[in-house]
Amino acid sequence: MRLRVLSWTLRPGNARSQDLAAALAGWEWDVALLRHLPSQWALPVATALDSEFRCTPRSAGRDSLLRRLLSASPQRVDGSGSDAILARRDRVVAEWPVDRRRPTRTGIHAARLACGLWIGNLRDQDLGTDDVRALLTEASGDAVALAGPSRADSGEHDAMTGLDEVAQGGGDTLWATRDLVPVSGTEVLAGGAVRGHPPLAITLERRF
Repeated sequence: MRLRVLSWTLRPGNARSQDLAAALAGWEWDVALLRHLPSQWALPVATALDSEFRCTPRSAGRDSLLRRLLSASPQRVDGSGSDAILARRDRVVAEWPVDRRRPTRTGIHAARLACGLWIGNLRDQDLGTDDVRALLTEASGDAVALAGPSRADSGEHDAMTGLDEVAQGGGDTLWATRDLVPVSGTEVLAGGAVRGHPPLAITLERRF
């Protein structure tokens, strides 16, 4: 099983959802892991790309009201936004945590594809936390890949969580269980009108 994974930490600025959809449409990927996605962009971007998506807010409380107010204006974006998982060629059959209303400020958000792979977004400070270990327990032998902003000391956390760093570039890092190995070089892409960390893309293969 091979999977082309794209990771992107966004800082959209004055960009529009159409700009993001156009950029994503021009690249080869099976799963896109997006962080700081303006919450109101998730549905139109996924629709434009004919992709399944799962999305969860990065913060709670008053930010939820702010997101609802801003959603009426496509030119406005909320500050922290959401984490989103887009699946282009496979179905999403499960999600973790189950309650998508739970903010991911202190956790992770992942989805299980029909092919038996868990894939998701991770905040940099969460490497080695109970949330990562809990997801690995939930995966119960399934392969897991998580993406997030890079951190200088990620290596010391890999051994604790059971994840290996498989790709780094553009300010993002991809970690995976040892049965997922890179079969391509890491490609750093140009985001065009959409600002943020340069997108990272890599092809992984599961080795049983």
